[in-house]
Amino acid sequence: MTAWFCFLLLQFRFSPAAPPEKVAAPPPVLTDSSVQLDAPSSGRVSSILEKQAQLWEVVGRSRDQQRRYTDSQTVLQEERLEWMAQRDRLTVTISATNRAILKKDRRLRELVEAVYKLTHATFGQAHVLAGRRSVPRDGRIVLLTLLEREILEKRSLQADLKRLRDRRASVDETVSELESLEENFRLLALEAESLIKRSLFEIEPLERRLEGVNKLMFDAQDWNHYNRIRSIRNSVRNENAGTVKHRGMLVRPVAGPVLPGSPMDRPGVYLSGQPGDSVRAPEAGTVRFVGEVDGFGTVIVIEHDFGVHSIVGRIELPSVKAGDIVRRAQFIAKVPASRSSSHPVYVELRSGREVLDPHLWLKNNE
Repeated sequence: MTAWFCFLLLQFRFSPAAPPEKVAAPPPVLTDSSVQLDAPSSGRVSSILEKQAQLWEVVGRSRDQQRRYTDSQTVLQEERLEWMAQRDRLTVTISATNRAILKKDRRLRELVEAVYKLTHATFGQAHVLAGRRSVPRDGRIVLLTLLEREILEKRSLQADLKRLRDRRASVDETVSELESLEENFRLLALEAESLIKRSLFEIEPLERRLEGVNKLMFDAQDWNHYNRIRSIRNSVRNENAGTVKHRGMLVRPVAGPVLPGSPMDRPGVYLSGQPGDSVRAPEAGTVRFVGEVDGFGTVIVIEHDFGVHSIVGRIELPSVKAGDIVRRAQFIAKVPASRSSSHPVYVELRSGREVLDPHLWLKNNE
């Protein structure tokens, strides 16, 4: 028993020790100032910021170009509409001149018939046979004088008609040139918008890569890039709000001044319109409602891209329907006939539930 115990003791004392159990190392403690393992290195951060700043510079320049192109397009559109109105007035004058010439033709035929009857009628034969020519001769002279005057007036009308037609042809050419320029600026604005979208698409993955990067890694150049990026980004966001760009630039539905006083129980204003004049859309957008409203007659509601709704009432003969896309200053209705020389057209502007002051948003045409 004792020998067996000593044997076991010797085996235990001189047997190799079992290897210690491996213990997993504790995970590293990440502090606020540490950088994530998958975050880019300092040099890579600088490269990403530089690339991002370059893309935002492209966005800023393209925004400026797009704004200039859009403003130029708007100016050309308004100019073209004025020339088109002048062409319409010329067309009306040409029609009136044509009617005057036709009236002269009828008058000339009547005078020619009168001269013929005076010369060949039976009552003139008696004067001729009796040797008394004074009455037919005097009457014929009067008729020939009237005939000559009518011919001169007709020739004058024909000359006026030619000048009017030449003028209208010149106006047509000007309208075509303005349409071409307007289309060119529209395409340039679309090209700038496409460049903006492409740049923003490239910026998005760069911004994701910089998420979680500690700004303590930034050097002076990185901070310059970062501040420039933030400045351009804030500027773009402010422009997207639309308040700065469109305030004071909406086209008046009619060209007349704002009438004194305000409509009862409504926050809009009345503009003085001439009966029969065209009513224009204040800005491009989508027609949301066309119909009758108690106290305001026919009403058109247009939703604009920058979050503002324009409401135009007391009009007639709408040329648009709900769902139509309208352009800036597009003709959408007519000013109703009135016993007086003017007719009030109602205009109201809203941004959601907020009521906007039309005096601040409508372009000053006065």
